[in-house]
Amino acid sequence: MTLTYGNASNEVIDKVTFFYMNYFDVSPLNDLAADFFFNIPAVQYVEGLTQDFPRRPSKTYLLYFKHFPKFLTGDVQGMAHAVDLLYLFDAGNLDVLKMVPYPYNANSCGPVDKALKYKYMHMLSAFVKTGNPNKGLGGDLICDWPPFDPQRRSYLQFSEFSEVKNDVNGDRVRLWRERIPMWIKQYP
Repeated sequence: MTLTYGNASNEVIDKVTFFYMNYFDVSPLNDLAADFFFNIPAVQYVEGLTQDFPRRPSKTYLLYFKHFPKFLTGDVQGMAHAVDLLYLFDAGNLDVLKMVPYPYNANSCGPVDKALKYKYMHMLSAFVKTGNPNKGLGGDLICDWPPFDPQRRSYLQFSEFSEVKNDVNGDRVRLWRERIPMWIKQYP
């Protein structure tokens, strides 16, 4: 699937607008942009990596960082682009401002963000070392997160109360894959 559809009629634009005005997490525009630039391509990517499943077992893990950091101030909500880097690296205040161009208050980084940072760093370092994010470098169980496969479509929704779910943003993926192409044919 490609996300390039060419010109869209006003009817198609109205239908997509209606969808996002009624189904959003952060805001209609933020969610539309996140889906177009990040979420849908990420799903396409992991599907491509697992296309030989079940013949070849999957070693691909999909993580959806769904957390609203308290240290971001102003109008920024949710996990904005590149903010996950603040959970991965120890960065001083000046480094943060270079990496993440959002209003930031270091004093608002509370125990939840610190715990998430610890867990995120350990999951990713375990994945880099072993190919499995579930067991920490000391052998401790970090989470119970199955690899992505095209049937279950499992992913880890990473937040204060992380949980394994299936079919990340499924309604939005189907919008871009099925409904928009259908509408473009229906309303040229």
